[in-house]
Amino acid sequence: MSTRAQVACIENNVPLYLYQHCDGYDVPMEVQNALKAAPDRWNDSTYLNRVIFSYMIMNGTYVSYDGKAVNPLETTTGYGISLTPCENAYHLIVLDHDHMRIGFMEGMEYDASKLEEVKWYTYKEYTKLSHNDLKRAYGMNID
Repeated sequence: MSTRAQVACIENNVPLYLYQHCDGYDVPMEVQNALKAAPDRWNDSTYLNRVIFSYMIMNGTYVSYDGKAVNPLETTTGYGISLTPCENAYHLIVLDHDHMRIGFMEGMEYDASKLEEVKWYTYKEYTKLSHNDLKRAYGMNID
C-alpha cells in the first residue's frame, strides 16, 4: 500500500490540494526543501505552490503497476492538483499563505474550524526543523 500525502495550500480560506500517491512520509521534508529554496517567493503563493509541487515531483519516485521505476514526469498517475481532497491521504500539511505559516492536520480535508488545534510554524521556523522533528510533527513514529 502506498503512503499518500497532501499539501493544502490555503489562500483566502480556499484550499488547493497538492497530492502525492507514494512516499508520502517524505512530503514534509520536500515542502521544507522547497521553502528553503524559494524564500523570495514566500509572499507569492502562485509561485510558491508551483515550487512546492515541483519539489514533490523532483524528489519522488514512482513505480508503475508492472513494478518498473518510472520518471514521475513521464506518467499520468502518482501526483495531482485539485480543489477537492484526494482520498486515502490521512495526514494533511497545511500551508496558510495568508499568515505565512505551516502546520499539520489529521484527516484528508482542510477544516477551518480546527485551525486552533494546529501547531503552527512560521515558514522560517519550519525551514529550521530537523527531519526528526518534522516526522514527529507529521505524526510519524520514529522512536
